[in-house]
Amino acid sequence: SAVGLTASMLVVVAFTAAAVGAGVALAGGDPATPLAGTLALALYGAAFLGIGVAIAGLAGPAPAAPAVAVLVIATFVADVLGDALRLPDQLTMLALSTHMGRPFVGEWDPVGIVACVALAVGGMLLGAWGMHRRDLRA
Repeated sequence: SAVGLTASMLVVVAFTAAAVGAGVALAGGDPATPLAGTLALALYGAAFLGIGVAIAGLAGPAPAAPAVAVLVIATFVADVLGDALRLPDQLTMLALSTHMGRPFVGEWDPVGIVACVALAVGGMLLGAWGMHRRDLRA
């Protein structure tokens, strides 16, 4: 399941990368840095995919998608609208996207990369363990 989800997410990121590359090239810019920046989308997607697989493995597949949707929306609100809503800095810093740097202009934050990889790999391992335990009980 996790492999299929990852593949589908990478297809979406590949189409996004193609659109970004084409747009920058048509504008006369160098598409290399923005194309590399689309890797941030893959990392971000993989992190939330890992969270979803962990939830599916531990609690079953039904709550996984709604839980991840709530987390994505909550991080969006905390990151993008945090200042406008006057949210405390401690809350806005919980958003994973605040720790990615500015990858579309070539500025990467290693903390965000490590956090995304840890959430992706850890979530998939935790989900596999949970599914294995649940399969043994059935």
